[in-house]
Amino acid sequence: MAGPPKAKQPTKAQLEAVIRDLEQRLRDNSTARENVDEDLQVANTRIDELEAANATLTAAAAAAHALVAQGGPGADVPPGSVPRPRGRFNIRDAMGVDHEQYKSIQRTVRDLIIQAQVDWTDDFRRQDPTNLARLYKAAIQVHPVLARYYRHWATAELAKQYMANKRKHAYKNAYIPKKPRSQRGSQAGPAEPAGARTHDEQSLSSSESSGEED
Repeated sequence: MAGPPKAKQPTKAQLEAVIRDLEQRLRDNSTARENVDEDLQVANTRIDELEAANATLTAAAAAAHALVAQGGPGADVPPGSVPRPRGRFNIRDAMGVDHEQYKSIQRTVRDLIIQAQVDWTDDFRRQDPTNLARLYKAAIQVHPVLARYYRHWATAELAKQYMANKRKHAYKNAYIPKKPRSQRGSQAGPAEPAGARTHDEQSLSSSESSGEED
């Protein structure tokens, strides 16, 4: 009795056709993956654009709030600039920047105070204008966003905050002598408007004991 018929072996041409088909599928999969990667890159770029636009809108909103707080736009504030708010305010909120950017700017201002030869042991109002100008210029070079704040108020507030904290820490540990009250007010520049101290200056007692922000 004859056994079952043997399976017919594929021809060389058939095997080559199968190989060509598999190679084409591999090429198609590779192309599809490249398309997905390109789409992902486009999406990430769009996200970055939206985040930048959001930061701009946030800053514009902060400027609008500042104008409302001041009772209307100042005649001497250039268009696009963010004026200094009146009364108590949170520096980061008034600047309209996120937490990470704010901390980065804080660290830069802290480092530049030393480089610009600003005397942190003395009141901010008695600083050499040349040294302050050097500080403002250097800060803008590192963080161009600081140029939008009218008369460098954001850089000034961060510098005052850091210097006050550092002096408080130095006084507490007797690193420097505390000046008599009569000397602290002498040769001072124009006084701040009533109630113009910032939220951060009001909260020095709760600052880090080192007086240096991370």
